Amino acid sequence: MTTVAVVSALPAVRAGLRALIESDAGLRAVVFLGARAGTRRLPAGLAGRPFAYLPRDAGRETIIAAVRAVGQGLLVLDPVAAGDLLAPAALEEAPSEGA
Repeated sequence: MTTVAVVSALPAVRAGLRALIESDAGLRAVVFLGARAGTRRLPAGLAGRPFAYLPRDAGRETIIAAVRAVGQGLLVLDPVAAGDLLAPAALEEAPSEGA
């Protein structure tokens, strides 16, 4: 059985995600990782651990597939939602050409 952590400031979101996740056999919800301030630090806080980073409008199938992938030790990143997470710090700090 895969246990999922659900974190959200909104009680309705926590309840909805818990119900969605537990509707799939073999999954048990405790908490689910959601968007939070300082997302650029999210991967460092989860270093060495599998996690999923999905957009808020992710559908049931996407969420369940991500949970199952994380349960197998994989990292799941939506390319749009995780854009800032993947931006190299070096590119942000590099001087522009001709400067």
